[in-house]
Amino acid sequence: MRGLLGELLVPKLDSMESKGSNDVRFEFFEAGGAPEPTFNVIPRDDLHAKRSENLRKARKILVMYHDSKIVGLVFLNRKLHIFSMLTWIVSKEFQSKGFGTIMTKRFIQDVDTRPLFAYCRNIKSIKLAERTGFTVVGSFAYRIRR
Repeated sequence: MRGLLGELLVPKLDSMESKGSNDVRFEFFEAGGAPEPTFNVIPRDDLHAKRSENLRKARKILVMYHDSKIVGLVFLNRKLHIFSMLTWIVSKEFQSKGFGTIMTKRFIQDVDTRPLFAYCRNIKSIKLAERTGFTVVGSFAYRIRR
């Protein structure tokens, strides 16, 4: 199975109605442009401290809102000045409901930086990466090409 961008099917916002949605929207921000409430999605613990720092350095950020609450965010930053790393974070109340997949597919559709890499450490992240077209390139790394 190859993770080509052409194979991705990005759901329409209309499909979110089955999840009880009446207000779903996305906002893109360039480097340093994300509003401060966005950072509240990231848990305040040592494990996630690095993500907060990476979010502040991110080059592109997609924030998803549902009923005027922040569902989560996907952001892109450079690691080692060689490749682009994709990170997604979903608020606890919206996890395991398909929002992460929709956000990540939307980000991949709208951002043309390739190749993209994602570092996955848990089974939910691995499954999300595979659903959105990433393929395994190492023990924890996933890659998507154009």
